[in-house]
Parts: sequence; C-alpha cells; structure tokens
Amino acid sequence: MIDIFFENVSMDKRSELKSIIKNTIQFVVKELKIKKNFYISVLVTNNLKIKEINYQYRKINKETNVLSFNQNEERILDNKNLFIVLGDIVISVEKIISESREQKKKFKEHLVHMIVHSFLHLSGYSHDSKKDSELMEKKEISILSKLSIPSPY
Repeated sequence: MIDIFFENVSMDKRSELKSIIKNTIQFVVKELKIKKNFYISVLVTNNLKIKEINYQYRKINKETNVLSFNQNEERILDNKNLFIVLGDIVISVEKIISESREQKKKFKEHLVHMIVHSFLHLSGYSHDSKKDSELMEKKEISILSKLSIPSPY
C-alpha cells in the first residue's frame, strides 16, 4: 500500500507526480522481489518544508532533494492484514526541479532516480561506506536501466 500526500505543491502537478511515484515504487518492489504486503508513505512538498523536516530529524538546516525514514516494522494496518511498514519518503519537487536544470537532466528521470534511491534506503541499502555506496549505486543503475533511464553517475 502506498499513501501519497502533498503539501505546498501545485494542484495541477499532483496527478502526474502521483502516477510517477506509484509506478516507480511498484516497479522497485517487483525488482527487489518484495512478496509481503508493504506500506510506504510519501510526502511531496517544497524546499521550505523539507528543510524543516531535515532540521527536525537530522539537525541539518538546509533543503535536500529527498529524505528517507526507515521503519521496517510489521503491523496490522487495515484491521486484518499484516503489512511491513517500510517507512516514509519526503520529496522536495522544488529541489528536484532545480537540480534537474543544474545537472541538465530530465525532470522525470531525476525524480524517478530519487524515488528509487529513497526506496533502496528503506530496503536497507546505504552509502555509509565505499563498499555500501558501490552496491547501492549498482542496484540503482540496474533498476534505472530497466526503466530506460541512463546512469546518473
């Protein structure tokens, strides 16, 4: 189950963003062979809100493109079914737009990359060491290539 929430995002962009996010997450779930019921929440917002969240939870006082908050807990969510609550993703569309322009990338491709990146964090991947970074980047590149998106690295 995927819940998507919007805050400080134009109404005319919400439908397209929701579709990109859901389709990307569903694709990554298949690629990672997640068989159990899962739950993930996604907040799509702007630079100001993600900066507040980044400071509140990480004590970093700046905006970023995405944040991932891993939970990986089992819970009964719909009064009967057990779900793995993977966690929460926060996306600053404003930051992804500006990075796309700066890096000369297509917005949709950069957004998909950031969703894949965040989801991998929720699935246990990290870039805490060189070895971890290489493993995560390899997985990102593999997934993105199956979506016809070139390597961002």
